[in-house]
Amino acid sequence: MGLFFTEMKLLKRFFVLFCLISIGSESIASDSTKTSSIRKIKRDALKMQLELKGVVLMTENNFGGRIHSNGFSLFYENLKFITVNKKRLWQADFYYHIDYKEKTTTFIPFNLNPDIAPTYQYGRQNELFGFRLNYGFKKELSDKMEKNGVKVALVYSAGITLGFLKPYNLLISRGTVTIDTSKNLAFYDETSLREESYSEENANIFLYEGKNGPIQISKDEYAFVRGPSNFLKGFGELQFVPGINAKFGFNFDWGPTGEIVKEMEVGVMLDIYNKPMPLYVNNPNSPFFMTFYLAVGIGKRK
Repeated sequence: MGLFFTEMKLLKRFFVLFCLISIGSESIASDSTKTSSIRKIKRDALKMQLELKGVVLMTENNFGGRIHSNGFSLFYENLKFITVNKKRLWQADFYYHIDYKEKTTTFIPFNLNPDIAPTYQYGRQNELFGFRLNYGFKKELSDKMEKNGVKVALVYSAGITLGFLKPYNLLISRGTVTIDTSKNLAFYDETSLREESYSEENANIFLYEGKNGPIQISKDEYAFVRGPSNFLKGFGELQFVPGINAKFGFNFDWGPTGEIVKEMEVGVMLDIYNKPMPLYVNNPNSPFFMTFYLAVGIGKRK
């Protein structure tokens, strides 16, 4: 009999536990259903508002390019309506840094034809390029939604910068010089031609601006810069330089209710790296780069 009552107690406890689990599951399912319903109601309400304004497309995928005051970039962006006048923005771009004030030079040793003498960037030590990954918002400032109208919006975003430093390599020729005193001519005999990045050992060659022949680097050896090396040279010596960035601009969108996106944007961007960037030998290095930009883009709404 005692065993019977024990089994009954166990069955009773099991039944109570089963009921509690069932009630909890129903409650969780109910909460999940309520959350899904609320999301659907919000989404339907947003669609209704957009349709009343003549907008029936919810997302955008755009591609384009920017000209910066210190380089250029190519970008992809995804936008999605979160309210009638505001969109969420995800953006990724590839950029290449250029200092438009840098000096381009050509060295012409002896009687080399100046028309075939290659040019190179004087004093450049490293090249900087990389990727930006941003999150932000696009907020309408105008309510001009006609098919052929122009919509003005404020765009702001921030994110991470994945930068890379690549050594800038030059073709450096070394050789000997023979002077023919009878004809008053000098002849250069090249003994080596190497791709080299900037170092303390070749600094005098990298920064040499003489116009009267190669620089004498020892009693019997001379050298000069023949030109830049292949762009692919130096990728095995890349340095990763992480950072952060922020962007603020004004966007102009033609025909905002059509499927095709045509836009232009002007603004300012700031990159901050984790250390000063050694881009030029004679220029002060800084981790901060502020740039103005002009961007054009094209894409599709759906």
